[in-house]
Parts: sequence; C-alpha cells; structure tokens
Amino acid sequence: MGFLTFLLAYLAILCSIVFILLFGESPRLRNTPVGSAHRFLTEMLPRFIIKNGKKVFGERSIARFYGVYQYTCESRNPFLQLFFLFLFTGSLYLFFISGWKEVPGPFLSQFHVYFIPVEILFTYGCYYAACAADPGIITKDNLQKYMDMYPYDGLTFEPRDCSTCKMPKPARSKHCSMCKGCVARSDHHCAWVNICVGHNNHRYFLSFLFALWQFLIYAVYVTFSIYRGKIQQWGLDNAVIKDALTGKEIPLSFRKAMLYILQEDRIIGALGILSAVVCVIIFCFTLYQLYLSIRGMTTNEAFKWEMVQDGVSKGEIWKFEEKEVKKEIAPSTATDFFWRDVDMDPKTGRIAPMKGARMVRDFAEIPNIYDRGLLKNLAEVLFPAKV
Repeated sequence: MGFLTFLLAYLAILCSIVFILLFGESPRLRNTPVGSAHRFLTEMLPRFIIKNGKKVFGERSIARFYGVYQYTCESRNPFLQLFFLFLFTGSLYLFFISGWKEVPGPFLSQFHVYFIPVEILFTYGCYYAACAADPGIITKDNLQKYMDMYPYDGLTFEPRDCSTCKMPKPARSKHCSMCKGCVARSDHHCAWVNICVGHNNHRYFLSFLFALWQFLIYAVYVTFSIYRGKIQQWGLDNAVIKDALTGKEIPLSFRKAMLYILQEDRIIGALGILSAVVCVIIFCFTLYQLYLSIRGMTTNEAFKWEMVQDGVSKGEIWKFEEKEVKKEIAPSTATDFFWRDVDMDPKTGRIAPMKGARMVRDFAEIPNIYDRGLLKNLAEVLFPAKV
C-alpha cells in the first residue's frame, strides 16, 4: 500500500498545483485560499528565491538563471511536448514489455491485438495535428478579413491597436508574447502543443483532447481486464483467507485480490492508476472546452466575463440610454454597454451619475453577442471560416 499511497498523493499534489496556477487569477477565486496560493507560487516565492539567491550565488548567476527561466517558461520551446511524448511513449513501452503478453487473455479477445495499435496511431496523429496547425496568426494580409468577422462588444473587446504588432486588434483576438503575434479568436496558449489555440486550430485541439481521453479510458479498461485475468489465472477467485483466531475460512474479496496483484505486478497497476487519474483531468478539461464552445466563448473570454461580472458588482459597467451620447463616446461598438471609471460624488458619497447613461446592476442584463446558438457556435469551432 505504500507505493499506491505515494502515487496517489503525488498525483493529488500535482493536480492541485496545476489547478491553482490555471485558475488562481480568476476574480471569483482571487480572495479565496486558491487565490492566495496562486500569489504565493507566482509572486512571493519567486521574489524570495531571487532575493536570497543573489546573496548566495551572486547577481550574475541569478541573471543566467533568469535567462533560462525566460526561455523555458516565457518563450515557445518544445520541453512540454517532449515531456508528453516521453510520458506517453514511455508508458507504451512499459505496457509492451509487461502487459502485451497478456493480450489476448481471459477478458481480452483477439480483437484487442489489432485495436491497440490503431488507438496508439490515432492518438499520435491527433497530437501531431494539434501541434502543427496554424492557430490563426493575424498578419497585414488577413487583417481586414478578421476585422470583419466579429464586432466589438465594448466590454470584453474594444477598438484598439496592438502595441506590439502595431496593427488594429480584431474582436476576440489576443496578442501572444510566446507566438509573437495576435491570434484570431484566441482561446489560450497551450504549452503541451507549443502553440496557441485559436480560430484555425481549435478543432484539432479538441480532437486531440478527445483522442487522449478515449485512449486513457481504453487503457484503464485493458489494464483492469489484465488484472481480472491474473485473478483467474492465479486462482485468486477461489482463494480463501483463514482467520487466525477462529480458524474460519473467508473467501478472498475481489478488492483484496486486486491489491495483492498490484503488489506483485506494479507496472501494469501504476499504468492503470495513472491513466485513470489523468483521464478524469482530461475529461473535465474537455467538458469545459465544449461548454465554452457551445456558449460562444473562449477560455480567454471566460476570464474577461468574470472581470465584467466583477465590474458590475463595483459599479463600473454602464449602459448608454441615449444614442447621441453613445455616438460621441463609443461609436464603434455593437452594444450599448461600456466600462466607466467610478467617480464618487463628494456631496452624496455615491457614484456620480452620468448624463445619457445608467449603471448596470444585474449581470444577466448583459448579452454575449458572440453567442449565436448551440449549433452555430459548435460549427464555428469545428468548421471555422477560411481566411
């Protein structure tokens, strides 16, 4: 049980750190222990290391270390791609030297001898497609087409130029410092595929998630079936345990038989447990991606909408009531909603009113103009317009 406990504890800690790094900046979690842990990992801990590192190793060594950090964490590099391939290929190698001889078996037919290679090739193929496809980098040649694709809503996206690319930023785009450009309908930068997920390659990214998820489910099934076969082959299905005090014979439970085999054949068990844990993570992330897609939203926009919701609670989101006022202040946006810096009335101590506009008090009042309905939203992701 020591090995199993260690493996589960390691995976639990790893998943917790990943969750904190991914969602700790969310306005909803900012004032929770998750937000505090995120600030500790991304702000306090690095400052502490740099401050004390200069004292111990000197400023030159820390400068070199920071250069390595910038390349590995703030620039495009293949490290996580290689790490994924190492984990995936290494796990397959361990399976072929430890578990392939069990296929076919009592609970695995001859069909799996042919289906396992198909599953492996399908997953590799989807991963290659996700890594190689263009995300939708905006250039001077395609800028106008992307500008015409979506209007600005005035809240999550406003008309402005990219300070790095020196070009107008189309609605729903985002500049990526790692990809060195603005990405159309940007979802997020994924280090596992070493590229942004955007307008052109979102479908390939979803295909890879699906391929990996169903492969892991299949891996759990195969490893579990191998263990079931070993229970039968080793006669553990008919084994009994003799009580030391009463002398009574008790049939060995299926759970204890599984644990016994896990101690005797740890490689297959470890692969099965790892597949099960990662499968849950990939499944949840895939569901989240699909949920955002059917809502007409990207991961980047989901965080922006949380900021809008936070802005409503602070009185920073307003709505134009008069067309003339909107034409004067925000003529290029497709909605009547806008951000307003809060000005307090010194006499009343309340937010100062604005002529021709009112404060939005209910977040539900604000529409997502990029939500075109379930089918159109999915079609937008799976069959993106050619540019």
